[in-house]
Amino acid sequence: MNKPEWNRRDFIVKPLVWAGAARMLAGTNLLSATADTAKGALLERTLGRTGLELPIVSMGVMNADVPGILRCSYELGIRHFDTAAVYQNGRNEEMVGSVIKELGIRDKVVISTKQGIGASVQNPVDAKKRFIGISTHNTVEVLNAVVPLNVFDVALVTLNYTMAHDAEMLATIEKAAKSNIGIVAMKTQAGGTVRLDAKLPKELLPESQTALLKWFLNHYFITTAIPGFSTYEHLEQDFTVVRNLAYTDAEKKFLADKTFTAQAEFCQQCGQCREDCPKRVDIPALMRSHMYAVQYRNVSMAGHLLAKSEAGQGIDACRACHSCKAHCWNTVHIARKISQLKELQLA
Repeated sequence: MNKPEWNRRDFIVKPLVWAGAARMLAGTNLLSATADTAKGALLERTLGRTGLELPIVSMGVMNADVPGILRCSYELGIRHFDTAAVYQNGRNEEMVGSVIKELGIRDKVVISTKQGIGASVQNPVDAKKRFIGISTHNTVEVLNAVVPLNVFDVALVTLNYTMAHDAEMLATIEKAAKSNIGIVAMKTQAGGTVRLDAKLPKELLPESQTALLKWFLNHYFITTAIPGFSTYEHLEQDFTVVRNLAYTDAEKKFLADKTFTAQAEFCQQCGQCREDCPKRVDIPALMRSHMYAVQYRNVSMAGHLLAKSEAGQGIDACRACHSCKAHCWNTVHIARKISQLKELQLA
């Protein structure tokens, strides 16, 4: 089927400014798995119309700066690595390309990378096939806009357990999958670390990590997840789910305890809080920046996102306010997070 002609204005304007376009660079002979088959086969799913078969757990490389973790990921069985031009000021792409070249596995892995709209395209490694995708934090609006276009092969969307109540979002993602768009999930563990107070870190327990992964992977329309592990321990924890998505008793107990959703304070990016702000500050962007800086410990990415805010709609507008009037319709303590961003002096 021929794809319709379209231009950037037709597909969507504001919601994709950083979401941008994702480029899926794929090789052939995809899965020559090295995993121990005696432990059970890796669960694989087809990535939409691309026809690529991927293990249900992939790697989000954004927070990783240790090449050894990529090597270990491949040895365990991971075959899809997600990066972006902006991660670590381009060094992340370079690291991914270098490791894959060193291992000689270009024909055995899939790489996805992202560029902001209007950015020049620079491939981190030689592309043998290319699929076009989108990456967005505004899932419902963007998917509803792009599905009718029949242009995109892959969509990288935000989905985690704190969004379990959002029937519209789940239905929209499922609709996109049924239109043969391959669905990849990010922000799968709601930031990875729950910090009720920035000075008192509280790491998620192993059963919590795996329960969160299994929850959305039990939605058949999700092809694979890209948890952003940056330690060998987290890699091993996340990869334990790839052979069996049945919940353990400990995982069932965790999911039954609804306190996690409140404690995670995960911003749903709905934007309703902006109506309370006299200056209409881009609070969702500030909440993402806080997640990068405090939970991911990725100050560089937080600073990059803050710098992209339009004048008068970013953290600069908040500095003159002594009390925040914005209210979250879910569980985010907006005032506290903005106060912490001010203290960090990222922009």
